[in-house]
Amino acid sequence: MISKELCSKIIDQALETGADFAEVFVEKRFNSSLFMAKSLVEESTSSENFGVGIRIFNKDFQAYGYTNIINEENLLKTAQKVAKSLQNKRQMSAAELEEINHPTYTSMLIDNRKTLIKDKVDLLRQASIYAHDISNEISRVELRLNEERQDVIIANSEGLYACDTRNRIRLMQEVIATKDNLSESSMAKFGASMGWEIFDNFDIKCFANNIVEEAVSKLYAIDCPCGIMPVVVHNAFGGVMFHEACGHGLEAYAIAKK
Repeated sequence: MISKELCSKIIDQALETGADFAEVFVEKRFNSSLFMAKSLVEESTSSENFGVGIRIFNKDFQAYGYTNIINEENLLKTAQKVAKSLQNKRQMSAAELEEINHPTYTSMLIDNRKTLIKDKVDLLRQASIYAHDISNEISRVELRLNEERQDVIIANSEGLYACDTRNRIRLMQEVIATKDNLSESSMAKFGASMGWEIFDNFDIKCFANNIVEEAVSKLYAIDCPCGIMPVVVHNAFGGVMFHEACGHGLEAYAIAKK
């Protein structure tokens, strides 16, 4: 995206007017989404965003600027504009940037951006067909495949320089079961910070079967009894549940009375 040397120049420019800390955040993000209903692709979208953020601090004061034009002249001009929010003399020079080794939480063996769209559509269609075949009560099946890749660079005036790649894939499936005038739905998600190998050992039949079973079970479930009932609240986390269930309403009532 941009070099370590250019990051160093940006930071040095940002420190020109008295900042005691400066940092650069570079991000390139790619998103794509496939949506399928009734075994047909109804929506396919993709987007790519890129930007460089520059931030300076002076004690409690901070200023921030950003741009997506990455030639050196414009980046240094942006850093200069951010620096103009201070009118002091230079306090320090930037430390030499050193790349750090840090743990990565993304394991990507197969780059999903190189996976054919046809293979992705086939995966969704299989899940849709399986769900319809399991039960005649299934009237609609929807699937969405979301993919995101984020490349980042972080550098600051203390000498930190770090790069990271974050890749995320998530499959969502929702089914609707109907009988007479009743309908019930069920949804499940599957995903991880991995590449396309996430689906190597993925049992798509089992995934679809669990969702369908839940929706059909809800369709034939007995109605929940209603009326006045005793409630037992545990004295630990139960207090939080009581607050969420009743506390907010009581707070609103108390404010309304005033």
